[in-house]
Amino acid sequence: MKLGHFALPPFVKGVEGAIDSAAALGFYSVELTASYFPDSMPREAMLDSARRIKAYADEKGVALRCFSWCVDISQNTEASVAILKKYADVCQVTDCKYLHHTLVCSFAPGSVNFEEKLPQIIPACREVYDYAVTKGVQVVYEPQGAGFNGVQNLKKFVQALDRAPKFVADLGNTYFVNESPDRVIRAFGKDVVHVHVKDYRVIENLSEAPLPYIFGRTPERAATFYTKCCYPTPNKTYLADALPGEGVNNFVSLFTLLLENGYDGCFHLEVPCWGKYPKAQFEYIIAYCKECYEKAQKLISSP
Repeated sequence: MKLGHFALPPFVKGVEGAIDSAAALGFYSVELTASYFPDSMPREAMLDSARRIKAYADEKGVALRCFSWCVDISQNTEASVAILKKYADVCQVTDCKYLHHTLVCSFAPGSVNFEEKLPQIIPACREVYDYAVTKGVQVVYEPQGAGFNGVQNLKKFVQALDRAPKFVADLGNTYFVNESPDRVIRAFGKDVVHVHVKDYRVIENLSEAPLPYIFGRTPERAATFYTKCCYPTPNKTYLADALPGEGVNNFVSLFTLLLENGYDGCFHLEVPCWGKYPKAQFEYIIAYCKECYEKAQKLISSP
């Protein structure tokens, strides 16, 4: 199982820290993010930094496999395209195969008019995609937010894009539109080239403040925490971050489905470790994911 860092636990700081941690844990890879390369950084300075990071990762035996930027490409479009082109250059010099960028970042139900936004962003997405191709980099997309999410809308996006995109199977984002992540895996099959591992707990009522121990929060603070951090869904429930195995996902089933489609890519962890014992939480996450993956492998190999 090619595990890797994406969202870093609190005891891991910066890209060098992520690489050191990955090497110590036996992880395959680290995901680069815009936080390591501020968009205001001049191109040559950014590439110099990228080369140093690549050399350090090589020294530690850690791959760099995906660069992710959370951006609303419908806002400040020209500037966003220019930044994404710099990030494609970073991917080239770091041997990072995939450039992942979001499309329209809005999570509130009904906040995105998909049919209106789609034609607005397509020219910019094509420009970024085509530039990345010249650098030997594949642009990838994931279901995300309230609009560009769910199988139906993603298929419309692919048709409008008129390119050959690949996908990140984010194992939580589809719940924002009340779809389970297996639908995206089934719909896009072998075009899934990267995975973000996460889980959510479905909250029926914020006043319940369920299981605050998962987050290391006291019951007194739990209500405030969930009010700020729970995501509303169209069916009027809420999503709260959860450790894998504590939420709604069946990871054995999801990993099995990925393997059935020939998936051989990375599984980058995007999960919270915000409790009183974050290192113990992170050790649990790693062990749990490996256990589920091994069970999936056995299901695939059994007659």
